[in-house]
Amino acid sequence: MEDLLNGLIDVVQQELTVYQSVLGKANQKKEALIKNDISMLEHIVARESGIVKTMQELEQRREGLIRAIAEKHGLDEQKATLADIAALYPDKSETLLTLKTELSRVLAEIQKLNEANKALLDTHLQYTSFCINLLTGGSSPFGTYSNSGQISEQQESKTLVLDQMV
Repeated sequence: MEDLLNGLIDVVQQELTVYQSVLGKANQKKEALIKNDISMLEHIVARESGIVKTMQELEQRREGLIRAIAEKHGLDEQKATLADIAALYPDKSETLLTLKTELSRVLAEIQKLNEANKALLDTHLQYTSFCINLLTGGSSPFGTYSNSGQISEQQESKTLVLDQMV
């Protein structure tokens, strides 16, 4: 039983390390978005794909260990948490609860950074769309044809930036 508990502590520590790495990448993404550095952003996202696989493996191992501990103690394996398991092992409860608290803190920070990064991306997309519409006339309220089916005079006289010769 100690092996399961020590294995769980080890896996949660590894997960914490991985999530701290993800937090660092989220900060790097924020900086890349602020600087509009697309190549840096691509590099960060490419490295994150490897981290995701590691996260999935650790998550499966942690769930398996929690399931095994829950079965041995008659807990509902679907509802068993680290706090529940910490209550079963008073000598290791402080370690587990500290890991749980730190993991929750890191996950909350990741969530905040992801929301900030999403807002930055939305702003960049809106600005890019605005620039494209400005150049192409896509935001023009005038159509190409008038109600009679003829080419609209307003459209005919309108010269777009992309229509001009340089």
